[in-house]
Amino acid sequence: LRDCTVRIRPPIRRNVAFVSYSGLFLIKRIENLANKQNFYNFAFDSYTYCLTASKIPVMKYFFPLLLLLSLAGCAKDDPALPNDAPDRTVVCRAGDGTRSAPEPGTLALGRQLENPFSLENMQEAMTALRSRSLPNAGTGQMTGTILEDYKRLKAKIHMPTHLYVRFNPRTAGDLERLLADTTLTLFPFPLDQEILGEGAMPRRPAKLDLETGKVSFAGPVEPLYAVVPVYQELPEEVASQVLDKFFLPRRIDDRMTDATGIEPLSDEFAQILTDQARMLVDDFYEDYEYRFCWYPSGKIEVYDTKMKRYVGVPGVKVFVRNEGAVHSTYTNEDGEFQIAWKCYGEVTYGIRWETEKCRMLDQSACEAIYYGPKSDKPWHMQISESYHPAHPFIFATVDRALYYHYNGSHPFDRSCRSEKVTVACWNDPDPEEKAGGYFYPGKSFPTVAVFNKTPSEYGYYHSSHEFIGIASHEMGHCAMYDRCKRDKIKYSDYDIIIKESWAKFIEYYLLEDIYKKDGHTIWEYRIYDYTFGQEIPNNRTYGIIPHISQDIRYLMRPHDSNAQGYDLSTWNSDLMERSYTPVFIDLLDDSNQKEYYRLFMITDKTLPDDRIFAKCDHKYIEELMYRSKDIVQLKNNILLNLNRLNIAEDVVNDYFSFYGI
Repeated sequence: LRDCTVRIRPPIRRNVAFVSYSGLFLIKRIENLANKQNFYNFAFDSYTYCLTASKIPVMKYFFPLLLLLSLAGCAKDDPALPNDAPDRTVVCRAGDGTRSAPEPGTLALGRQLENPFSLENMQEAMTALRSRSLPNAGTGQMTGTILEDYKRLKAKIHMPTHLYVRFNPRTAGDLERLLADTTLTLFPFPLDQEILGEGAMPRRPAKLDLETGKVSFAGPVEPLYAVVPVYQELPEEVASQVLDKFFLPRRIDDRMTDATGIEPLSDEFAQILTDQARMLVDDFYEDYEYRFCWYPSGKIEVYDTKMKRYVGVPGVKVFVRNEGAVHSTYTNEDGEFQIAWKCYGEVTYGIRWETEKCRMLDQSACEAIYYGPKSDKPWHMQISESYHPAHPFIFATVDRALYYHYNGSHPFDRSCRSEKVTVACWNDPDPEEKAGGYFYPGKSFPTVAVFNKTPSEYGYYHSSHEFIGIASHEMGHCAMYDRCKRDKIKYSDYDIIIKESWAKFIEYYLLEDIYKKDGHTIWEYRIYDYTFGQEIPNNRTYGIIPHISQDIRYLMRPHDSNAQGYDLSTWNSDLMERSYTPVFIDLLDDSNQKEYYRLFMITDKTLPDDRIFAKCDHKYIEELMYRSKDIVQLKNNILLNLNRLNIAEDVVNDYFSFYGI
């Protein structure tokens, strides 16, 4: 071994060593040792070492030196992370040398990775193919379609197909503009760095002004990353920087051909070129030679605290990262998915918490993303109940409400705006401890906010059906606003009682509809036999069941969640602000809350006498609501339509007397 100087540089482009003389065999040898032993990990800064065969007994000192450098790697191998956030720091486990995120359910950024799909590397791969026997072992020459593809691409390989871009939004407005661009697939972390762990990337929380719905940040908005086709225009209003140029052999479509002149490649040649590019950056495994093509699939489920079992997460966007690109699909009603993209080897799974019509934001006001495992098998994820800020329970549960708002069998209006509704989910309580959710009219950012905890006077976390109810309630507001805008009606002309009572009704109706699909009744009923003057227990094994059923009625237990439990003093209190009534619920349910309390509870509550059960098409109740700007007008409209509603006049007067009308 001759005297030589070895300089190991940071692994920005390649994890290799450079020598001061032409001993090329030594370059590869040191590179292999570095890759196998994490030898290069310490080299975040440049260091210079001298290996002198005549002065240093190499075998005697090599392994102690290697051990020392490997230990040093735990302290210095990771580049500076955005904002130097301590909860993103990689944990280097003592003893076994493993690396991981600081806690389960979070991500951490590790070392810089090689990009086999960089334009530079793909050009080198094309050059390397000249000397390979592809694919005819007998002649050692490329033939047929592969040869034709090679010839056509050789003249165009100097052009990239995609750009790796970092976006630098400076304000919440910039962030909103980025998220509004549905052509961008954004990630809250660099795509060319090692990702350790599964879960969500910790980011700086945003602050929401509850009165205006405006989002603000304590410091700079953190960057977002995307890989975009070269023909796609980037948002001019948001600062951006091209970090690298990609050539993705399997992502050349007709639009790419029109923009660059590069024609689509055959699957066989695209895979040969991809494999060669991976070999050049040591990202190729021998078993790749025998791998088969497959389509990623799986099932996403979430635990329901009401039913005490897992249910499918419907209509949520599942993606895979494979060969430098992102492919996605939406789950079906049972939470199952299959991505129609032929993959080779491993993919990295993930979930973007959005439906076709809605986008969910995390506490940083950025798109909520769960980054899953790397695998070459189907992915079955079961999301348990948890209220950790990084846990996806809140997103998966709210997703169920959003999906059925648009795709359920209910007859009522859906939100009809062209852009996606933004639904921000906070794992913290409303800062003013007033409500579980808010709706902000117009093109606000976000449109809807859902908070995890109830006000402190209750002091518990929301369960599954409460999350679904809150989200359905706010989407009821959103649908009403969109319908008013479409029909050129002033949403602001409606009294708060009409707005909130209608949203309460939508919450009540959709909760029943969603749980009925899974064979579960969300509302509790008690059974009373008027002939015998006694309650019939729900458990038919006990109690006396009359031989002849004469006058048996089912009465729904009044719930504060749908305002049927509010007596007059509660409705007049500062907490309710005379905003919430069960009037639309009472029109469609055949249970009387006043009768319930009379039969089952000794109480002096003053409740509305709910005998206004309307026998009509449910959609007509919605049309009645739109014609009523306040509760007085609502009563008058009901009186004008007694025959259609099949309600007696005295019943209407008795009911509305509770509200002083």
